[in-house]
Amino acid sequence: MRSRPKALGWTSLVTLLAALHVAPAAEAASAARQCRRACRDKIGVCIGVGGRPRVCRKNVLGRCKQAGVGVCQNPAGSPGISPGQVFQQTPAVSGTATIQTCGDVNGDGIVNIGDALVVAEFDVGLRQCSQLIHPEACDVNGDGACNIDDALRIAQCDVGLISCAFTCGPFRCPSTTSTTTTTSTTRPPATTTTTRPSGAIRTVFLILMENTAEQYYNPPNMHPSLPNYLWLEAGTNFGIFDDNDPSQNAQNTGSHLVNLLEAAGISWKTYQEDEGSGAFDGTYCPIGNDGNYYDVNHNPFVYFDDVTNNTSSTATRCIQHVRPYSEFLTDLVNNTVPRYNFIVPDLCHDMHEGISCSQTNRVLYGDTWLSTEVPKILASQAYLNNGALFITWDEGASGDGPIGMIVLSPKAKGRGYANTVAYDHSSTLRTVEEIFGVTPMLGGAASATDLRDLFVSFP
Repeated sequence: MRSRPKALGWTSLVTLLAALHVAPAAEAASAARQCRRACRDKIGVCIGVGGRPRVCRKNVLGRCKQAGVGVCQNPAGSPGISPGQVFQQTPAVSGTATIQTCGDVNGDGIVNIGDALVVAEFDVGLRQCSQLIHPEACDVNGDGACNIDDALRIAQCDVGLISCAFTCGPFRCPSTTSTTTTTSTTRPPATTTTTRPSGAIRTVFLILMENTAEQYYNPPNMHPSLPNYLWLEAGTNFGIFDDNDPSQNAQNTGSHLVNLLEAAGISWKTYQEDEGSGAFDGTYCPIGNDGNYYDVNHNPFVYFDDVTNNTSSTATRCIQHVRPYSEFLTDLVNNTVPRYNFIVPDLCHDMHEGISCSQTNRVLYGDTWLSTEVPKILASQAYLNNGALFITWDEGASGDGPIGMIVLSPKAKGRGYANTVAYDHSSTLRTVEEIFGVTPMLGGAASATDLRDLFVSFP
């Protein structure tokens, strides 16, 4: 039985980034409704950034009460209180950021989620440094940079998990008059448009992590890893309940997703990560446990004979579509990623247990990988032009779940939206088929509930 890892710190930032893409509501809700919603959302963010549910509820509700805002606990409401004031904090003690409160990047006099969102936007390239009202108030962890790490700490402060008495580091925007080129972290160029793209979802990114645990499950009794990866490609596990390689589990069928995509003229690739000397480099079809930390049972495509030409390491179709993850960033920057991207971190980064490179810190390693790689996707033209990013895990850590499913898109509802609809991998497969307009619905996808409720418009 696989042990259950702790909640990811990064998922909270994913939630924050999702909120960047939500249009204002058509009409304002009542004060009581807004306040109750704010209270609920704050509790959710608190849990997302690492707080225990009971502590989060106590902290958030307690702060409402201390502020004299009974409306978040009493449906009758408290007259004269603006919902926008419910979670305003006492400004933190100023640090080295001149007279500006450290953490108050947007200059509204409080340190809260709004500042965290601004910092997250800046870090992924959606906002220029010149657009920060107070960039000197950004570096709350004092490391000289303004990035996701600062956004996370601001979010944790806002929900009461840490103190807001930050002392800012020396971050300043680069001079715009310099004639030399400043260096920065590798990141795809940001788009200059500020309007929401119209039309259907165009590009899908699906990231598969390992073994963690709302209401998204692996299919019933579907363990270990391989059956779940196959299910995401074909809607069935073909009766497989092990992690054996393709020499034992190859499938001679054309009934799987990428065949439908190719028939409809839709491009696809899987980007499989590996690292170190002798890592998988894309010069062959990886039908065994090749390289160092590549795991063949996390690559469903090489289990189909029509992809591997009957498990041949020289199969042309396989080599064209099964690529090393090291090529992914280049494809993002050049805007040459396919429309369907199946992304698998290697064993050091997917939170898999019992791997020497991640040792006892497997969740931390995976969390760090997501915090580094996800912003690159969110800043890419492929994502900004009506892309959709799905992040999920292959199987429940105990039983069938629930396991995580995070959806980010310019077309997503955002603002931390969640529902209680029961989903599983068939739901994801059906959603992908509907986005690309391909049929027939494969296996379990035919009777599954899709993920459309998570989007403002679909597909």
